[in-house]
Amino acid sequence: MHLAVEQDHQRLMDLLHITSLRRGPDGDPNSPNAANYDESKVTPPQNLPDALNLNNGKPVSSAKMWWDQRRPEIVEDFDREILGRVPKNTPKVNWEVTSTAGEKNGDVPVSTKKLLGHVDNSSYPPITVDIQLTLTTPANATGPVPVIMELSWSPEAMAAIRKRLTQAQLAALADKGPTWQQQLLAKGWGYASPQNEKQALRDLRLCQSLAEVAFPGSSCGEYRRSCFLACV
Repeated sequence: MHLAVEQDHQRLMDLLHITSLRRGPDGDPNSPNAANYDESKVTPPQNLPDALNLNNGKPVSSAKMWWDQRRPEIVEDFDREILGRVPKNTPKVNWEVTSTAGEKNGDVPVSTKKLLGHVDNSSYPPITVDIQLTLTTPANATGPVPVIMELSWSPEAMAAIRKRLTQAQLAALADKGPTWQQQLLAKGWGYASPQNEKQALRDLRLCQSLAEVAFPGSSCGEYRRSCFLACV
């Protein structure tokens, strides 16, 4: 079943018995609904859990305690509250490198690879799912390095969005120092991002396709997060 974005959204609202949603943050800094990044303005104050205390309040006192107890608690929180759970029958993704280029990000030489991931569609052959990804690592890396994945808009989409912003908004978004990618490279890390030129349309089609492969006959919405986890 293939649904339009609006239809899929309304179907989920009905399933969850949600009749209305609060307005999202406004990009205009002068709006009463302006996005806020100042923690001092958050009311009531949020008391985030201590990363080095177990859920029962007991402090983490060893590396073994971290790996065996605290880290699984944090992973469970993210799976339950933020990311969504990975289904048991998540299809495998086979990656191939389609191109490699040497370039620079700031003063750091990097190696940028374009990859194409082919999702195993043996459970539903009528659907073919390919995922484009760009991976950048320090050129002097001699082995595997940690990589941060960015799920964001394509450069083309970001350029179009910036054209709609005021000078004040652009100034607020302007980088003040090294970019996050350059900070990663300085530590010897890399970064990656999906390449979706027509983001909105591709997101819907990719999600629908992954849902069909992982859950034949179902619609995308119920498994949206799990479907995108299959990409990474």
